[in-house]
Amino acid sequence: MSTRFSPITLILACFGLILQNFTFAAGQDITAQVKIDEKTGKLAVPGRLSPNAAKGFRRNIGFIRTRQNILQISEMTALGNDGRPVNLTKLSPTEWVADADIVSWKYTIDAQAALGSEIRAGNSWLRGIHGVLMFEDILPAFGINGVPVSAEIEIKMPEGWKLFSSENNVRNIIRTADLGNSVAAVGSGWESANVRTSAGNLELIRMGSWGPSTEEMSKASAEIFNNYVDVFGSPASENGLIILTRRSSPAFDEWEAEARGSTVIIASSDATLPGLSIQRLHEQLRHEIFHLWIPNGVDLTGEYSWFYEGFALYQSLRTALQLNRISFNDYLDTIAKAYIVDVGVGQRRTLLELAKDRNERHGTELYARGLLVAFMSDVALLQRSRSSSVENLLREVFKKHHRSASAADGNTAVLGIMKSRRELVPIVRRFIEGSEKADLSDAMKAAGLRFEADSGRQMLKVVEKPSGRQRAILDKLGYNNWRKSRKYQNEN
Repeated sequence: MSTRFSPITLILACFGLILQNFTFAAGQDITAQVKIDEKTGKLAVPGRLSPNAAKGFRRNIGFIRTRQNILQISEMTALGNDGRPVNLTKLSPTEWVADADIVSWKYTIDAQAALGSEIRAGNSWLRGIHGVLMFEDILPAFGINGVPVSAEIEIKMPEGWKLFSSENNVRNIIRTADLGNSVAAVGSGWESANVRTSAGNLELIRMGSWGPSTEEMSKASAEIFNNYVDVFGSPASENGLIILTRRSSPAFDEWEAEARGSTVIIASSDATLPGLSIQRLHEQLRHEIFHLWIPNGVDLTGEYSWFYEGFALYQSLRTALQLNRISFNDYLDTIAKAYIVDVGVGQRRTLLELAKDRNERHGTELYARGLLVAFMSDVALLQRSRSSSVENLLREVFKKHHRSASAADGNTAVLGIMKSRRELVPIVRRFIEGSEKADLSDAMKAAGLRFEADSGRQMLKVVEKPSGRQRAILDKLGYNNWRKSRKYQNEN
């Protein structure tokens, strides 16, 4: 499942008084304020820990650092239990250690100095009168990794600005149970639309005139969201937000996307060919909206990206087929390309090992084999029962581990569900727990597919005369979907 920053300051005279006047919201680990100064391009951030928050971790103030995001933080001060300043030693540009437990703090972020005005999808940015704030970026990280931190955050903005968030938001005060997954868009001039969905509330906002129209963007979002409601049921969060921005880079065909909590962020440049814009947006939305259910809507922990990325890619293909956004040949071509990637890997590791490795050079391998595992699982399930498919598997993972359930290890949970289906046990052992090269022979035989050399590379094709059983599986995979759609259109 990248973004950036830009400007904002705060003039806090009497800082001590401000901290003392913070009234702590019941049940929240952190109470904070983010004040945006449009003129200076800085953020002023006073905040306070609740008495029971981050016990044993109150002597460090640190911030999430990514390859793209190194904050410019200044004027860092903190108060202790007695209300007096504590001494802070700066260990790095984004980390301080105190000589006593920290109760409250204040600091200034010069976002623009650190990141310029480049618009990305995975971290905070502010550019002119538009911005996206990811609170994991701009608030300190207290406590243990992976443990959600609750917060109440007041956003103070220039006159005329608005706040957009899928979180509980009253008078620009956001209350969240998980700071790491909380996002807000701020500014003036955002174009917004309420997207009609079959479950929950979905809002779409866009910055600038680029690519498809707002109406086209809303329609694409609605049909994808509703398709996933049919697969999973209602999403974990009642409210969702889609943020669409134009990248500041002048290059064509560059984009980034990310799903945080119940928010999808896409930062995209223009397509080389105007007609490709809506197709590319549809592709981006299919993948990221999937993540509103898995992994963002389940209480699963650990490194199991082989599942939620690989199966997201595959389900995105199935959704595109169902919505007639791609042809069946496009579907097969994507699977063939993933197969070529996987069989070309020399030093092989299991998918479980690849998921633990955050080195980007292994990302393509993980995505490719994850997609192939999803395809093989889909065909195996369809072969055993025409009423079962990979969608049943995804639905069970979501239903069993919805946010209301207790936390569980992602690999243990997913593999347990897969192994409960006898036909998937060999796939798990050979290609997930094991490191064998992808073997599509069983799936190809069941679905009536064959490899054929075309222009120097291997292509997946449907056999000339599939059997009745093969035709039934092909139909379930989406082979005849365009015919059904055309018949429906002719009848209506």
